[in-house]
Amino acid sequence: MTGAHGPIEVAEFPHPVKGHTLLRVTFAGWTVRVDGAKVTVPDQDITGKTIDDLSVCLQKAYSVAGVPQTYEATAGGPRLTEALIATLQHARNIANQRWSVRSRDVYRCTFDAWEHCGMAVPYTQLIRALRAALPEPTTLTDYNDHGDRAQIKDLYSRAIALLGRSSGERGVA
Repeated sequence: MTGAHGPIEVAEFPHPVKGHTLLRVTFAGWTVRVDGAKVTVPDQDITGKTIDDLSVCLQKAYSVAGVPQTYEATAGGPRLTEALIATLQHARNIANQRWSVRSRDVYRCTFDAWEHCGMAVPYTQLIRALRAALPEPTTLTDYNDHGDRAQIKDLYSRAIALLGRSSGERGVA
């Protein structure tokens, strides 16, 4: 597969502790790791990289992990949007109680809420909603690493509000 900035590369390597095979997906300077259905973006320098290129890399990673990428918030209709909002509300509550820049970051709070809500929505849509609520120019990782609990809680609130507006709902916070 080739993206706008060259080929998307997928390489296998052994898990350093458990010994099973992991995958590394690279594109336009971004690296994403795949361990079964778990897709992670390791810490890396973001200088000169774009979120659009990360999205291409993540799409390929989710594809090789077998995680469906067929939903769009607008295409999923109001039921998907309601489920996204409910999951983000739960994530906001988790972040309000337990967010920590290192041990329970925005990704962990979102993942925990996603699991607790029965994985009713594509995880990528939750991350996409959070990224849409970010102030320009920043990434979700940078925002998490330089923010505090109140800022992370506010990020969830902004994402929820944006989803509420896109579905025509009013007063969703």
